[in-house]
Amino acid sequence: MNRIFTRLLLSAVMMMCCTVMNAQTTFEVGGIKYSVTGENTVEVVEKFPLYSETVVIPSAVTYSNTTYNVTGIGDDAFNSCLQLTSVTLPEGITSIGAKAFIGCLNLNTITIPESVTCIKDCAFQGCISLTSLTIPEKVTSIGTGAFFNCTGLAAITGAEG
Repeated sequence: MNRIFTRLLLSAVMMMCCTVMNAQTTFEVGGIKYSVTGENTVEVVEKFPLYSETVVIPSAVTYSNTTYNVTGIGDDAFNSCLQLTSVTLPEGITSIGAKAFIGCLNLNTITIPESVTCIKDCAFQGCISLTSLTIPEKVTSIGTGAFFNCTGLAAITGAEG
């Protein structure tokens, strides 16, 4: 009987630990939702209600007495944010995830920092209000369909012009 009680107690403690750990891996600060990706690093993730209008992502955020560097825009982070018009990314962002801005029909301005090295598949697909975009020199990978159906996009230039 004692052995069964011990196993049940251990199982309950493990479940509580997992719940607490999961609760701490995703958090919201200043209206932006983040997910922990490594030691003191986070990426922006999808949230409900969706992001709208102008979003300025900070280079670092503090949550629960820990400061995290913002290093990425996660897959689907701004997916179908129809009211989103402008996004400013901080220096330190290295990756823009797959379908990160897909279907953001009113997104007309995005400032991409020089630290970005990767723009994944379908990242900006369907962003019909984008008219121009400057790709930083450090970008070494642009995924398939990253700018598919961006019908208003008249110019994509490198950082050097």
